[in-house]
Amino acid sequence: MSKLFDLECALTESRGITKEAKYIDLMEITSKLSGLADHHGLLEDMEEALDEVTKHLHKLQSAIFQCDEVFENAVREEWFREDEE
Repeated sequence: MSKLFDLECALTESRGITKEAKYIDLMEITSKLSGLADHHGLLEDMEEALDEVTKHLHKLQSAIFQCDEVFENAVREEWFREDEE
């Protein structure tokens, strides 16, 4: 097998791993915390806190997806290297 093929396989595997970031179950946590806060008259404050959590979760997911770029760049470099040979 070629190095390019191996890197392409690694990229596919990386994308499968990073895809898991989409499935962080924030809904269940949000629901439980909102219910608890509502029961204690703190829903407005909790909504503000959960907005922050959502914002940071999106940043985290973006950072995780950037990990794929390591493999994308390696594939691209190897592709160009093979073209030059």
